[in-house]
Amino acid sequence: MLIWLLACTGEEEEETGSPSITFQSPADGAELALGENGASVVVEDFTLVDPSKHGDEEIQLGWIAFAVDGTEQGVSGSTNFTFTLDTAGEHTLEASLVHEDGDQLDPAVVASITVTAVG
Repeated sequence: MLIWLLACTGEEEEETGSPSITFQSPADGAELALGENGASVVVEDFTLVDPSKHGDEEIQLGWIAFAVDGTEQGVSGSTNFTFTLDTAGEHTLEASLVHEDGDQLDPAVVASITVTAVG
């Protein structure tokens, strides 16, 4: 019983890895229609929060900044987002993890893929 009690009351520190972000969809090299499209990313070892809400927790919190061809399309506390492709041809999609104060992580954590818009 003493062993069980010690096991239940002992505090274990949770080991965390380095934050990462990768595109789940669309696939790198995909062909997409002109206009509004959707994308999804996978985030590990980083807690996403609503960009409109700021806290002062000591864990890594923040959101994802999404860009097309280097132009920011918005920020989100979700791993799904929409973006618009206005011209046919090759485009670069980027998703980067951003601290809740708006600063990039150091080192930066960025996922990038290339898609082709067809009309």
